Amino acid sequence: MSVIVCGNNSQYQISMPSGMIHVVPTEIDRNRFSGRSIKHVACGERFTTFVTDDNRVFSCGLNKSMQTGVLGSEDVIWRVEEVHFHNEKEKPKINYATAGSSHTIMTTVNNEIYCTGSNYFGQCGFGEETTKVFLSRLPQESFSTDAGTIAKVVCGGDETLFLTYTGRVWVTGRNKYGQLVS
Repeated sequence: MSVIVCGNNSQYQISMPSGMIHVVPTEIDRNRFSGRSIKHVACGERFTTFVTDDNRVFSCGLNKSMQTGVLGSEDVIWRVEEVHFHNEKEKPKINYATAGSSHTIMTTVNNEIYCTGSNYFGQCGFGEETTKVFLSRLPQESFSTDAGTIAKVVCGGDETLFLTYTGRVWVTGRNKYGQLVS
């Protein structure tokens, strides 16, 4: 599939060469993804994550909280970069990504969950003791033993919702305005 972008590019979140607003829809050159096709796109606040047909992850844009998953000291990833996991030999096969304001949650073909970015409100599921996570696998034990396998994950601004195949919903993150439904 092709990726067509338009809008604000002030943090290079739509991966266009200039950090300007693009009002005309423009196709992103597939060479930026090493010629791979894109099967899924997740837009966060001033950053974007792309999942390819062969289950690799690419990202660009604001990276102050490591929300792109791209390691480095840069606050802005100005071109599309491939996300490299800790153990490249056992690189997880990502099939889906969702993004909040400053965090990204990814699921694998084996139903594992990986998180990267801000965890200030516990939105990555690691509790509030850890304010920032980098490509960390969320242990299945984080959910109760009868939770079932996670079927879908959706991020809001500073919150994440996990839906299981059994229809149960697990929530984590900021609840200042009741967004987690208490």
